[in-house]
Amino acid sequence: MNEKEKKYWNIFKNEPRKEEIGSAAESKFFKLAEKSLLIFVYIVTFLAVLAGCVVGRGITFFMLAQISVRNRHNFPFCNGDVNTGFYIDDAQEKELEVDLNCADLAGADKIECLTSRGVERSVWIWCLFFAYSFPNLGAFVRSLRIWLFKKQEFPRMQTFLMVLTMESLHALGMAMLLFLVLPELDSLRAMALTAGIGVVPCIFNMISRRDRSIEENEEGKYGFSWVYFVLDCAALVGQLSALLVWPIIQGSDDGKVPAHPYPWAIPLSLLLVTCPYWETYVGRDIGLRVFWSMKRELLESSRYFVYVIVAPIKMILFFGFMVLFVYTNGSVTSNEDSIDFVEIFFNNFAKSFGNHTFTVKEVTTDSITSAVFSDAVTEIAYYDPSVETPLTPVYVLLIQIGCSYAAYVFAKFASKVQIGLFSFATAVTLAMPVSLLTLILGCGSLAKDECVFQDFMPHSMAFECPDLGDFGSYSWNQQVWMVIIWFLSFLWITGHIWFPRSTRLASSEQIFSLPWYEGLLIDQMLMLNRRKDGDLQRKMIDKEAMEEERNKLSMEHDSYDTIYENDIDDVRVEDKVTRIKACATMWHETKEEMTEMLKSLFRVDLDYVTRSVAQKKFGVIDPDYYEWETHILFDDSMDKKNPERQLEVNQFVKLLVETMHEEASKFYKPINNDTNVNLSPCRKKPTPYGGRIEWRLPGGTEIIVHLKVNEKIRHKKRWSQCMYMYYLLGYQIMDNRALSEARKNERAKNTYLLALDGDIDFQPHSIIKLVDMMKKNNKVGAACGRIHPTGSGYMPWYQKFEYAIGHWLQKATEHVLGCVLCSPGCFSLFRGEALMDNNVMRKYTTVSSEARHYVQFDQGEDRWLCTLLLQQGWRVEYSAASDAYTACPVTFEEFYNQRRRWMPSTIMNIVDLLRDYKHVIEMNPDISIFYIIYQGFLMVSTFVGPGAIFLIIAGAFNALFHLSIWYCILILGVPVLLFMASCYYLDASVQLKFAKLLTVAFVLIMAAVFITIFVQIINEGSLYSPTAISFFSVFGAFIIAGILHPYEISCLLYMLVYYFTIPSMYLLLVIYSLFNMWNVSWGTREVPKDDFEEQQKKIEEVKQAVKPEDQGMLNNLLSQLNLGGKKGQKGGMEMSLGNLCSCMFFTHDDPEEKTINKISETLAEVNNKISDLSTKQRIQPSQRKDALSNSSLDLSVKEPLRQEKMKVVTKPKQDLRKEEANPYWLDRFFPEMPTLGGGDVEHLPSSEKKFWDDLIKEYLTPLVMDDKEKAEQKKGLEEFRDQLVFTFVMVNFMYVIAITLMQNQKNTLSINWPFDVKYNVSYNDMAENPELEMMSNPLVLEPIGLFFLIAFIGVMILQIIGMFMHRWTSFSHTMATTKLGKDAVEANEVFNYIKLLFKYKEESDDFGPKIKEKDKRRGTVANLLADTERSEKSGGNLNIMEEFEKRHSIAMSRPDEFERRLSQTGIRRDTLANIKRRQSVAERRASLVDQRRQSLINRRSSMANGRRDSGIMFEGNNSLAILQNNRKNSAVRFSIDSKQGVENNGYEDSDYGVSLASSYSNNQQDNRFETIESNF
Repeated sequence: MNEKEKKYWNIFKNEPRKEEIGSAAESKFFKLAEKSLLIFVYIVTFLAVLAGCVVGRGITFFMLAQISVRNRHNFPFCNGDVNTGFYIDDAQEKELEVDLNCADLAGADKIECLTSRGVERSVWIWCLFFAYSFPNLGAFVRSLRIWLFKKQEFPRMQTFLMVLTMESLHALGMAMLLFLVLPELDSLRAMALTAGIGVVPCIFNMISRRDRSIEENEEGKYGFSWVYFVLDCAALVGQLSALLVWPIIQGSDDGKVPAHPYPWAIPLSLLLVTCPYWETYVGRDIGLRVFWSMKRELLESSRYFVYVIVAPIKMILFFGFMVLFVYTNGSVTSNEDSIDFVEIFFNNFAKSFGNHTFTVKEVTTDSITSAVFSDAVTEIAYYDPSVETPLTPVYVLLIQIGCSYAAYVFAKFASKVQIGLFSFATAVTLAMPVSLLTLILGCGSLAKDECVFQDFMPHSMAFECPDLGDFGSYSWNQQVWMVIIWFLSFLWITGHIWFPRSTRLASSEQIFSLPWYEGLLIDQMLMLNRRKDGDLQRKMIDKEAMEEERNKLSMEHDSYDTIYENDIDDVRVEDKVTRIKACATMWHETKEEMTEMLKSLFRVDLDYVTRSVAQKKFGVIDPDYYEWETHILFDDSMDKKNPERQLEVNQFVKLLVETMHEEASKFYKPINNDTNVNLSPCRKKPTPYGGRIEWRLPGGTEIIVHLKVNEKIRHKKRWSQCMYMYYLLGYQIMDNRALSEARKNERAKNTYLLALDGDIDFQPHSIIKLVDMMKKNNKVGAACGRIHPTGSGYMPWYQKFEYAIGHWLQKATEHVLGCVLCSPGCFSLFRGEALMDNNVMRKYTTVSSEARHYVQFDQGEDRWLCTLLLQQGWRVEYSAASDAYTACPVTFEEFYNQRRRWMPSTIMNIVDLLRDYKHVIEMNPDISIFYIIYQGFLMVSTFVGPGAIFLIIAGAFNALFHLSIWYCILILGVPVLLFMASCYYLDASVQLKFAKLLTVAFVLIMAAVFITIFVQIINEGSLYSPTAISFFSVFGAFIIAGILHPYEISCLLYMLVYYFTIPSMYLLLVIYSLFNMWNVSWGTREVPKDDFEEQQKKIEEVKQAVKPEDQGMLNNLLSQLNLGGKKGQKGGMEMSLGNLCSCMFFTHDDPEEKTINKISETLAEVNNKISDLSTKQRIQPSQRKDALSNSSLDLSVKEPLRQEKMKVVTKPKQDLRKEEANPYWLDRFFPEMPTLGGGDVEHLPSSEKKFWDDLIKEYLTPLVMDDKEKAEQKKGLEEFRDQLVFTFVMVNFMYVIAITLMQNQKNTLSINWPFDVKYNVSYNDMAENPELEMMSNPLVLEPIGLFFLIAFIGVMILQIIGMFMHRWTSFSHTMATTKLGKDAVEANEVFNYIKLLFKYKEESDDFGPKIKEKDKRRGTVANLLADTERSEKSGGNLNIMEEFEKRHSIAMSRPDEFERRLSQTGIRRDTLANIKRRQSVAERRASLVDQRRQSLINRRSSMANGRRDSGIMFEGNNSLAILQNNRKNSAVRFSIDSKQGVENNGYEDSDYGVSLASSYSNNQQDNRFETIESNF
């Protein structure tokens, strides 16, 4: 348009304001809060782990110091003044010390003193036993819970005996270490000695170590690395010095420190104490296959069953060894025969924890100051004060248990959310040095000032501090310096904690080897307990190699018929890449609904290209990388509304195409310098089921729309799901002959189908969080997110709160107790391997043949699919951190119809699960009998829920109007019974109107009930009354749940809407759903037939009317007499005699007949025009044959059709094949808009076409029912409905009658409420003897309230507990996915850099959509002209990868300016330097990959030549072909004659064809890191 033709008078715009709603409405406050919270979590977790380990370890050695039986050092007694709270008044001027040895006493005084010491020691011995037993008791309880609620099997006997033996040896070693070895050492040497407990783990570590060098050896096997082997040997020698050398030194008396009385126990205890941690170092490697098989059996099915048995045995054994050792070493009796061990240790158990005394004596000098000996000897003063707090040992024990448990919990949390390097590994590594340093400083401070710890330590207790003197001399003389060797060797043995292999949100089993922890040496046990193996992959994906392979697999699917042999080494890195296939089902969505889904797909496309650029250009190893492909399955996508009566896409498909281009231009416009973006016209493909249109988005992902035709393939959602399951899993994986069995298995594990609805709205990170659920547990078959309904109005408000409490309480509890029963199809992720399992995908194709099937299979297909997964043993989980938004019913009628489908199917699927509970429990380890009982109770509650709601309302009526309960039931029962009758006999529209009317009435009633409850609470005058507890427990639970979900707390605003609607939704809706169970129509998004269809229907009626049929003798006679009158006219009264005459009175024209005649005339004209055209035009052989032009069918009704029957001309097969190759809809696909419909026409490969033909024939042939079959179906559904309705009515009727009868007997059946009892006081002063009478007046719990408390409150408490547990999981998930500025520097810096470049404006050299100040000053007119100029720019195709390359080069050419821009956006200024470094590394990696590819190609070629020389034949198409040796085509392909037994399919993963893209994808630095990580 030139300047003169521009309409400047019409350049004003009405631009809608951009509102961020749904998933895009992310609060910046919450995002900032998440990052701030993550920093806080880092610090708190680190401090909690470090403090827990230091305090827990310190208290352990404090308790050990109290049970030593050798001559302990007396320590100074702090005899402060009155202000200290503990002092000896008559010894203020004396120097005192706590006497621990009773050495200066004799006779009865000594026996009494030793008895007191024995009682004191026995207390701490018991404390050590409890501290040891608590973690084992916790392991038992956890194992028992899992054994009860999940499936656990008893293992093989050798596995059980292995675990029992190792744990028994551990109990022996710990008892020996605690009661024989450590008490005989001072606290410093005892703590240092524990660094030498790593001999057994070191041995297992040496055996399991294998070389992780860049290249394999020639045999393709791994071998030992000599470097690591030497270091392992050095660590073993260091640990053996603690077992062998140091005990020999300690066994000799040097005069300063007495010899250890049990030197033989030192090596034995250090050797045995770490036996249970063999699992940490066992893998699949050579030499440990037996141990690996046992470990795998424990992990998969039997660990908790084993520990239900082993944990109690372990505690019993430890107790027995403890009693044996303390009896033999005299810890209690001080080796005095006169002291009874049993009396002190067992009989005085309770007394020993009570009040008792300790001995304090005066410190005297040994010098003689008088010539008279008797005068020189002074008598030593002794005092026996009582302990300050008798329960001091209990408090110390609780602190030790609490700190150890906190360290374990926070350590697991740090590993789960992947902050373990700082918050776990650093903390536990520092624990021992910090503990030793603290002990040394504490002992030194105590030597200087005996009152330094008086505020928090008992006066009678202290560590066994050595006589340090010169610490250097002490360390050398007492060989304490050896602790450095022991500690460093122990760090080497546990070095794997710095290279965690567990995935994000890993389970406890994936993080730790044992079910729980050991608390006495908490830091070291956590290091040994941390699993060395895991599923985390740190590989960079070669995008070009993957693209090349994808093209080859697609092109060569038909070319090879040979399947690879199963070879586990054949699995490649790209087979382990997460592949997400988004599968959306669409039907009659509106433009707004389509827009939300398409915007979500565009966001994924942008996220995908960001991750791809980061990997390809900068070598970022992204653990969240995924491959993405979108499939949209469009039901009823074509119609025949054209005059030719040929199939063409309908209005909804056209709307999707238009919306696709429109929204893509808006979404990608900011990336394209605010210039319009045009998607390339979609590629079109004819298919056996209809057609296919495909787009490739600017980011590289594809959208494939499958256009289903009802006449060619089954329609409705379940069959669309079967269609994409078989295509994506059956055809692309299982039928892909180019993949070996091992590769197919790996791809099935890592291929996920994301089920979507056509109106879903989500963010990419929501999908990542669902994938996290899959990765952390390979038995998870499906995972769903938090679904948020959108919309405004009464019904959406109700659904927002209903969805909220359903997810907050019900789904969370199901996730914790067992499995989620339903993963909604609007946003759920399914594992391909799970769907491919037996009795899942195949059974899902079952055609409904019984009435129950129509309800269970077709009305609730999502729930049935989850039922099949559960029955096959797969787990279904719920992630509250993954959000998605979907449109919900807005009108009352649409909502009722939706729930009319959902409710019966829910009941049927749960009943199916409960009925098959034995098989489900046997197959599914996550479902137990207790979970089945829980679901059964909920099922019963749902079934009798209407009766319960009815009774609650009747009870409120009774309290409000003071009527008899029977009158209240009668008043409420009449409208309910009338509604039942209307649901049984009347049309659905009448039922819904009646339900609306009753809903309004019940809302008013519920308002009265609400007021009545408040009045009753006030009258009862207590917040502890049954009414108050019931009311506040319900609302309190909802409020607590809302507070625990801060993002969704706004849902609480709709609580009253939910409350007032309870009768409608839990009484009327249940009745409506069950009584209309026979109606299996969809009920939502129904589109009325248009005029064209109605006209066609009436034409058919005309044809039937004029068609001669055999109507029987009587009908023929009446027809001949024409007693019905003439067509086209009607009269109020008429008479006729055959065809001779007819007399009509009060005649008038029939309007319906006039309409039919008019339509017939119009159709005849159209037919005549088509006939004229067919005679004038000659159709070329290559063109499509028109059905009507070659047909002898004449649709004109002017001629009497009854004279001859209609003829249908069948096309020759040759024409049909041409019709399939070039169908009518291709030419009618936006012919006037080439930018939308002008894409290329392509055809399916022959193998894919054959697949679709076979699939349709086998499972997806359209189901056509004649009138008889429809009648039988309806009859069967009505009979099934009648059975269920009868049961429902009778159960609720009996429930109401039973509770009402009990309510009439409330004086007998009521229970006195024990809380807040009221008293009536009366004073009778008129009597002769005045009396004061006091009578109790307790509140009463009536039968209705009792059943409510038992049923509802009990379930509510269980769900609150489940919600709390699930919230912790969700909090962990949120923290694990929140990234800080410097967290994962490489990935985040690159991601931020890429996203910033996408906001770069080329013309303005600016970033982001902000307007410059001069633009603001230009005024309205200038801005209007500028906007008009930009909008008139012709849009072009956008390739984001190429656009990034261009912008990246601009940024690199102006580094100073770009760094200034970076600082303005909040990104670190050194980002550009890091980007350059990453790019340089990536280029070197690419060069290294090419070199090694070439070297391997040459080596493989020489091997092939050697085989050829050996006599292997290469013929024809099976000849050796060495293809291009560049980056894109670097694989060597061989094909060897199958007769020689070695056959190749021409792919990189064959015996000879190798792609080094996966094997050598990392640079040298990354490979060194990988080697170190793998070996650790």
